[in-house]
Amino acid sequence: MLSFSSKFSSALILSAGVAAGALMASATHAADIKIGAPLALTGSVSDEAKKQEVTFKMWLNKVNAAGGINVGGTKTKVQLVQYDYQSDGQRVSQLAEKLITDDKVDVLFSPFGSGHTKIVATIAARYEIPVIACAASSESVYDQNSGYLFGTLSPNAALFGPMITLFKEKLPTLKTLAVLGRDDVFPKATAQGIAAAAKAAGLTVAYEQLYPLGTMDHSSSLSAIKAANPDWIYITGYTQDLVLARKQMADLGVKAPLITMVAGPAYKEYVDGLGDLANGITSSSWWHSATSYKGVGVWPTTEEFVKEFVAQEKSDPDYVHASCAATGVLYQNAVERAGSIDKKKVRDALAARAEARHPPTVQGVTLSSLHAAKGLEWDAVFLVGLTEKLMPINHAIKAGDEQIEEERRLFYVGITRAREHLALSWALAKTTGSRASRERTRFLDGIVPAAEDASGSGSRSRRPKRCRVCSGPLGTPAEKVIGRH
Repeated sequence: MLSFSSKFSSALILSAGVAAGALMASATHAADIKIGAPLALTGSVSDEAKKQEVTFKMWLNKVNAAGGINVGGTKTKVQLVQYDYQSDGQRVSQLAEKLITDDKVDVLFSPFGSGHTKIVATIAARYEIPVIACAASSESVYDQNSGYLFGTLSPNAALFGPMITLFKEKLPTLKTLAVLGRDDVFPKATAQGIAAAAKAAGLTVAYEQLYPLGTMDHSSSLSAIKAANPDWIYITGYTQDLVLARKQMADLGVKAPLITMVAGPAYKEYVDGLGDLANGITSSSWWHSATSYKGVGVWPTTEEFVKEFVAQEKSDPDYVHASCAATGVLYQNAVERAGSIDKKKVRDALAARAEARHPPTVQGVTLSSLHAAKGLEWDAVFLVGLTEKLMPINHAIKAGDEQIEEERRLFYVGITRAREHLALSWALAKTTGSRASRERTRFLDGIVPAAEDASGSGSRSRRPKRCRVCSGPLGTPAEKVIGRH
């Protein structure tokens, strides 16, 4: 997981696979550190909130068993005060304020979902108390610029492009998409994001609609989708929404070559609730237990966290468990670096950690998109697939110069991630022995001589190397990469 701005925390912590929390409504000892957590343990997102509670308890028990958090050389016990806000937005606002003013918590761990996180973050900013969000990925949540909100998930925008590219490759006949989304911050942003990305990629959005919170019957929307007969159906919502939608799809005979539900199939509850109906449904996820990360904290590797989780819960953790596990470690790391539980000092430590955005330490190779790699560096970087229609991507070429220049900026991001070694590669043929029908990316012009192109055609060497702003000749390799002085 890679973060994308100073408002999102770095993935090194998430990679550690650590966890947080436990309710101690009537603590048996006087805890010196109080963490507040409004959780939706009942209501529409209770399945997801219970995962937060599980990993919060795991982290709390682990930390307190070791004597607590090291605060300036003194081990200090931790108490987590939580309340059930029953999946109600107005109630979460009230309870967040109660945690701050009555319970005097030192930090807030946000509730599940972008919408309720945004509510809590607004309250917390007023009191200048840091908030760490483990289940909020919508960019709009972090646009408030309060300086007190930090997150562990990469943004929604990172979900769309790779999925569309993969599906178009696997299903060359893919032309049309139907989108049905829950009218709530994250599901709405995801539904709108996939629709916009699909249009940019040349797909036709045959149906696009939002359903209100609390919807108990999707038959009308699903019937309209069936009539549209799309190649790809994309539905967003939370577990209970998606289980209902999938069952009604089966009842109504709604089918498509591709069906995506975000993020239902990532959850055990979704699979358990649907049985065989869960088969063949695609999704996106921010983390998987098969990853192999190293980090810091009470579980310094993914494997250690997964082993302990499975032993306790008798099932594999999903990305919600892992991300919320990271929340506790992120706070612990900030306190220990600050040497204090002072809210301002902890906020500054979190901000410094987010700004640094260190890449995760991985036992092997880190796979990253160009978007996710912004702000990070590695000793050696390999950029692959540097051919036209991949870099720049085909839909950017069709969109025109503005989008091509955006792709050029991404290419520049890629080549500047390497500290010592940079390898650039491109294949002129799709498979070994097939016709060399591809062209290397135009962005290599002036950097790698055309003679090094295996085709020997040098077709791109005929392009003038001139500034796109002033039309003057470009001199340095850096100028030729970005296309201007």
